[in-house]
Amino acid sequence: MTIAQDIRGALQGVLDTIDGFPPASQRGYDGVVFSPTAGIPWARINLITNAGMPFSLNTSDVEGGFLQVSYFFPGPSKGTAAAEAMADTIANAYRAFYRGGLSKGAARLWIGFVRRGPLLPDADYIQAPVRVGWRCLTAS
Repeated sequence: MTIAQDIRGALQGVLDTIDGFPPASQRGYDGVVFSPTAGIPWARINLITNAGMPFSLNTSDVEGGFLQVSYFFPGPSKGTAAAEAMADTIANAYRAFYRGGLSKGAARLWIGFVRRGPLLPDADYIQAPVRVGWRCLTAS
């Protein structure tokens, strides 16, 4: 695996630990054609990377970026409570790694911030976006 795959795997692996988060069949990923099943919750997950930069004069770089998790809950007629609760749950799952401890393969990540965006109506769904800022020290 490449470091990019390890980073993606570590970040997306957190979602697999969240009770009630949509299963893999109801998740849209970067570069994958996806059509959600009407009337059930789904998620769109985007990994946004920044250019790496040297960390030291040795052979280490710091990679960084954002993971955008957009949770879609059927609504708006069903209210916003479930969408807000899941957004809070997603955010709290990543906050557990503020001091590091998130890893997969060669990727050792720490979370710099977690922000919930406002709820957004999206056709037949309510979108609850969560943005996760991350950094990863890698060997170059």
